[in-house]
Amino acid sequence: MGDSKVPEKYTSVNGYKIRYLDYDDQDKKSKNKANRSHDDCNRILVLLHGIGTSSERWAHIIPSLSKSFRVIVPDIVGFGKSEKPIDTDYSMRFFVDFLRAFLEKLLIGRCVLIGHSFGGYLATEFAIKHGEKVEKLILVAPAGPRRDSNHMLDQYIRAAFYPTYENALRAFMDMAFDPSTVSCYTVNNFVAQMGSPNSKYAFMCTLHGIRNGPELKGRLSRIICPTLVVWGEDDKMISANYANEYDEISNKNLETIENCGHTPFAENPTKFNKAVLQFLRRAHKQYLHQCNICNVIFECNDIIDHRPRRRQDEKELEKIEDAHDKFRAGMCKNCEKNQHLQKEQEWLFEAIKDPLKWRLKYWWLWW
Repeated sequence: MGDSKVPEKYTSVNGYKIRYLDYDDQDKKSKNKANRSHDDCNRILVLLHGIGTSSERWAHIIPSLSKSFRVIVPDIVGFGKSEKPIDTDYSMRFFVDFLRAFLEKLLIGRCVLIGHSFGGYLATEFAIKHGEKVEKLILVAPAGPRRDSNHMLDQYIRAAFYPTYENALRAFMDMAFDPSTVSCYTVNNFVAQMGSPNSKYAFMCTLHGIRNGPELKGRLSRIICPTLVVWGEDDKMISANYANEYDEISNKNLETIENCGHTPFAENPTKFNKAVLQFLRRAHKQYLHQCNICNVIFECNDIIDHRPRRRQDEKELEKIEDAHDKFRAGMCKNCEKNQHLQKEQEWLFEAIKDPLKWRLKYWWLWW
């Protein structure tokens, strides 16, 4: 990734200076703008990196994904070239609020979230709390279920606090199944970032925020969007056995990549991209929703298909999507029926309590 090819941008989010990469090749390549008129929420990918790294960690897969999608990769607050405040606790709530504000600043209504390790934990929490903003969710060896430490994590923490080339190289090589997949650029980038002011403070506070974050068990069922969980079969940092923790998600798919450690997108980008692209291009005709009253998850009758359509069908598609968005904010049929019955009872009790006042209030019924 040469500097001349990196679409680097800066913005202010919650008062913090945030750096991000914005790959929007479709703006240049698309000759027919009509193909992008219906919100394109399934075409915007937001990639969230792990702890101690930056947006450059996704360099292996960005070129392929950016050919078909708009790819936005932020340096999460506290990491990379983004501001590293010392007046915050770096809790998961803090990061969820940051991500929400970041998407709003870029005027992104809904998108596909792809998160790795700590970024996967953040994407999970965001999908639980702001599910209406997540079109699809891709979790890569996500942190969250595992709270205890191990040799791999201890070695990575040591490299963060003593960022020499040798310490970082050892940590990244042990993290990968095939040590030859670790590049000098990755190691040097990590060393440079951990040597910048406040980086160690942000790293340790974030680690503390992960360990003290809310338990996912019992809450993952609130994720209603199609979800893909990707894990390296030989991940020694966070074992692939933790993939079972995500079985609560009703619309979940699991992809295990052989001969890969903690970073399958860097160790085997070809297989990783194939799995991701197949998932993104799959037509999900039935959408799941969560009732705002009883929290029951149910299927929507509105069918939305993001495959290319003829130009004369665009208005019809927009009507369907508008109806779908309104339906998302509604309630299930049982709660809607109960609410209607409750209004009828209130109407009847009002008539019994004060018939004269009721007749004056609803005079038009007797017209």
